[in-house]
Amino acid sequence: MNDFYQILDTAIQTHLVASSINQELAAKITSKIINDLSDCIGGRVVYLKNNYAVKLAEKHRRIVAEYNGLNQIEICRKYGITEIWLKKLLARAKRDEPAL
Repeated sequence: MNDFYQILDTAIQTHLVASSINQELAAKITSKIINDLSDCIGGRVVYLKNNYAVKLAEKHRRIVAEYNGLNQIEICRKYGITEIWLKKLLARAKRDEPAL
């Protein structure tokens, strides 16, 4: 099995097992998914875009949601950001929030 298939196999099985599917069934489902993908797109060059921007946007939403006006230091420590960046992030969120 090449590296990509190994990564895919591990990722799928890990998520299935984490979702309370037993290891044997997870292995069977994973094998089926990989075989189906291979049948559908085998031999083609496939570009998988990096979803860094999506993950970063989600992190920013969590920060804004967790901020209560009194926990600035805790938020900065938890997410590894500066107080200045937190203020900018909060200002951007306030500017971008839809008017009710």
